[in-house]
Amino acid sequence: MQGDEPEQLSIDHAGDRLPVTFVRSARARRASLRVDPAHRRIVLTAPMRMARGTAVGFAQAQRSEEHTSELQSHLNL
Repeated sequence: MQGDEPEQLSIDHAGDRLPVTFVRSARARRASLRVDPAHRRIVLTAPMRMARGTAVGFAQAQRSEEHTSELQSHLNL
């Protein structure tokens, strides 16, 4: 079961401002950040009980070289 409607956010990542779709999930136990190549988007999923700021902070903390390469290859940046 999904939470409210997805929210569109932007996060700074490796010098770029990237659009992120933020969704809440009753099934999620922790925040996750993934690339949805079928829809060419980045999805941040968080549990219902997690504060929005905590989830966004998690996404912004994922700035490693590995994540940058994955994002660029899946989104054709």
